[in-house]
Amino acid sequence: MEIQTLITRLNDQTYDNHRNAILTTTSFGKKLTGPNIISILNTYTYDNHRIDCLKIVKHKLNLNSNDIPAILGCFTYDNYRNTALECLFFCVHIQPIQWPSILNEYTYDNHKTDAIKKLNLSNFHISDSQLEELRHCFTYANNFITMAKSLGFKDQDLEKYKQEEDDNKSIFFKNLTVAPGGTIVMGNSVTYTGISINGASGYSDLMASLFPGKKEVKDIPKKKEFPFEKNPIEATDEDESKICNICMVNLKDTLLTPCGHMICVTCAKKIWDKKQCPDCRDTFTDAHKAFI
Repeated sequence: MEIQTLITRLNDQTYDNHRNAILTTTSFGKKLTGPNIISILNTYTYDNHRIDCLKIVKHKLNLNSNDIPAILGCFTYDNYRNTALECLFFCVHIQPIQWPSILNEYTYDNHKTDAIKKLNLSNFHISDSQLEELRHCFTYANNFITMAKSLGFKDQDLEKYKQEEDDNKSIFFKNLTVAPGGTIVMGNSVTYTGISINGASGYSDLMASLFPGKKEVKDIPKKKEFPFEKNPIEATDEDESKICNICMVNLKDTLLTPCGHMICVTCAKKIWDKKQCPDCRDTFTDAHKAFI
């Protein structure tokens, strides 16, 4: 089947599982190139079905390492990017020059570290310049240092990055003040989590170490609890349009405000403390029961 004809058929389908059924029964006249599989993946709605698509066609792919970042860019969430990378790793030899481009497709440092493990970077000799390029892919110096140590780098190899981490801490504590009632205030935001510095762990010990001789600080105010209790409802094949975009298992039944995005109650509880919507990355303030 001609690739353009196939893409037209896939676009005409409403559900991803129907698209995968078409791929399963399609006979390809020639191997699929990088642009071909990218066009196919972009016809899909959900990441988990994109993974199924890759598994169906992985033995029919003719890729080069330049295709990998763009293929990962078809996915919405980092965990699915890592599953895709694991699948693609056996289809193409990924060149070291592509490592930064691949990592830059990811959102979070911990998933970048997982990607590095899947790329087997520990089996390569990594030069100082390559290490510097990898540093630019990470948001936080401490996460990069942890990753670099997992590749076999020693403390003495990472001195300049440790200095960068210390400088970031200095900037934080230089601007840190203690508000009435003992909450830690940074700019306009209030931090309620315990911090450890110079061997002092916990909020009161931290304040005592930073402000010796000051009156004992009260305990941290309690965090706002999740506003309601509700059992999640597992989705069926007929509920594809109502499925939670995060877990891809339960029905959407929780509305985040003010952004208005919906996810399942299980995922809402997991992100409640961070207060960051996984769809738009905006901060939400509350969650409400909802039905669709």
